[in-house]
Order: sequence, then structure tokens, then C-alpha cells
Amino acid sequence: MSAEDIDYVTVDSYSERKLPAEQTIVFGLQAYASGIFVPNDAVAAFVREVGGGTVGFMSVDPSRYDAVDEIERCHADLGLKGIKIGPIYQGTSPLNPLVLRVFKTAERLGLPVMIHQGAIFANAGRLADSLPLLLDDVAIAFPDLRMVVAHMGHPWIYETVVVMRRHANIYADTSAIPSRPTVLANPVT
Repeated sequence: MSAEDIDYVTVDSYSERKLPAEQTIVFGLQAYASGIFVPNDAVAAFVREVGGGTVGFMSVDPSRYDAVDEIERCHADLGLKGIKIGPIYQGTSPLNPLVLRVFKTAERLGLPVMIHQGAIFANAGRLADSLPLLLDDVAIAFPDLRMVVAHMGHPWIYETVVVMRRHANIYADTSAIPSRPTVLANPVT
């Protein structure tokens, strides 16, 4: 949906615009450093209302003292099937021990993690902490953790491809990339 419509997403508009996709993922983001907080209960309610073919992911801000408890609650009580984090939005690095405990919990519960590991324009975190190459250390430490790098780690798409080739448990999505055809074409050829 376009930026001007983002605050007006309804179940009907979502259901209509997701077509022809048969499966979709819905998530919010919790990133106090960026002033973003979407309640996981709201995501779960939205997914239930949309119905079949839609899976919900929770989000936790690793700086929360109860991040692990929130992951366990959302998985057990809300039926959310994965975790969305954005360390740079959350003002941290994927190698911070607070983030590592999120990865450890996700691996233990068998939950995939979608991670925004690329540039942003907010001032919450350091660009150096958003480099996809940092995920090499994460994948070594958590060999059974499945990770999806959002937006192919743009603008570091080649680094994302290198990490994906090295680790069979790291994937990437291409959202936000199709509007830049040459950016998408180069790393996948």
C-alpha cells in the first residue's frame, strides 16, 4: 500500500490488495528508539479477522526486560508464527546480547525471524549495525535459526547474497526492491 494509505489499512482493503498472493505475513514493529510500537495482540486480532492464508508474526523490542516472556506468550497464547525485529530501528546491533537472547528463544521455539538488516533514514541506530554481514556471526551461533533478511538488506544486497550462500538457514525477501529493477536483477543473476 502506498505511504499515504498506510494508516488506513482495513481487513477489507488488505484482503483485496493481497491478491493474487495465496499466503501472506502480517506483522507490526516494536522499536522504542524510533517511536514505533504496534501491539502484538492487535496483529493477532487482525490476522484472525483476515482469515486463511495469512500468518501473523510478533515483534519485540530486545531492550524490553520481558522480551523473552513476550515471545513465549505471543507464540503460545496468540498463535503468532514468527518474529519481526529491526535492530537499527531499535537502536541496537544484531550482536547485542539483548538481541541474541531473542535469537536463542526463536531457535528454541522453532520460530523464523524476519530481520530488517539494511539502511533506514531514522536516527535510531548506527548504519554499521545494519550491515548484513553481521548475520554471519548470528548464523554461526544459532545454526538452527531461520532468518529472512528484509528487502535483501538494501543497499547491501550483495553482502546479503554472500551470507545467504554461506548459510542455508538465511533467506531474503524482495519487498521494496521491485521498484528498483536493476537492484533486484543484479544480485539474483
